[in-house]
Amino acid sequence: MEALGGLMALMDWLAPHPRQQTRVVVPDVRGLFYVTCMQIVGRLGLRIRKIQLTEHPRPVEGLVVGQSPRPATKAHRGTELTVQVWHPPQ
Repeated sequence: MEALGGLMALMDWLAPHPRQQTRVVVPDVRGLFYVTCMQIVGRLGLRIRKIQLTEHPRPVEGLVVGQSPRPATKAHRGTELTVQVWHPPQ
């Protein structure tokens, strides 16, 4: 059973894989909660930089209210997406 698992892993490693595009369309993440935004951005291969807008936020999940680059812009994988996150103040 172990040998079969190892053989299957080797076959998967040697099989041709579709080439990833180097450029992606930046999604519109405004209006999403920060955790959801991180998941979407991570799947696309973009890096995220968070700007906290509320100085003393409540301990709840923040809402993305702004972003740069703008939605529908093409960007290279690994490009930094800056998001502005708002929390309700204490």
